Amino acid sequence: MNGTMNAAVMEGIGKMGYTRRPIPTPKADEVLVKLEYVGICGSDMHYYECQRQ
Repeated sequence: MNGTMNAAVMEGIGKMGYTRRPIPTPKADEVLVKLEYVGICGSDMHYYECQRQ
């Protein structure tokens, strides 16, 4: 699969952003999975919120 994908990235303390990145090419023993929806783990939100203080 060629093209680009949207990616959420942590750009700094308390700062999230979106960027476009190339779709990775899987190796011979890997697979590429297309995600339709994602979520954020509560522990990840805790880390994000604690770093803002």
